[in-house]
Amino acid sequence: MPTPNKKKVIAAIIQHIQSAMAVINAAIGDAHTAATHEETQAKSKYDTFALESSYLANGQTKRLAELDEALKYFKNILPPSSSQTITHNHLIKLSKEDDSLLYVFLAPCGGGIRVKVDGCAVSVVTPDSPIGESLLGTRIGDVFEIKTKGQTAEYEVLKYWD
Repeated sequence: MPTPNKKKVIAAIIQHIQSAMAVINAAIGDAHTAATHEETQAKSKYDTFALESSYLANGQTKRLAELDEALKYFKNILPPSSSQTITHNHLIKLSKEDDSLLYVFLAPCGGGIRVKVDGCAVSVVTPDSPIGESLLGTRIGDVFEIKTKGQTAEYEVLKYWD
């Protein structure tokens, strides 16, 4: 199995964020138009289309702010500290107990972003996630377990890149 290039991973994450932001910007415009258009004004107290559209626009605006924060982070990413353990900004290769491989990029934001680079799927994880929290401070060869939804999964750190 090929190994993804870290610079390409970061570039793919930035591209993913920019694409998502463009889609959300369009959705915000549509939701705002729907919320304020004269034809969507409530005709009765049970007509809530305009109110729901304004809630949607508000939620999309919050998501856009999160993506903007992640975009700034990934555009200005610094190399990880020169520690012997995994910290933010490492690209990490893990092996699951079924011998499948998993690539993750540990960052303080952008969790849930998934990109494909050099034939490998790479997921951004944050320390707020179970896998991100478990990875902080690990070394090559370390094994850890994560319990989610009543099931336990075991992972081994095979390699990481600065």
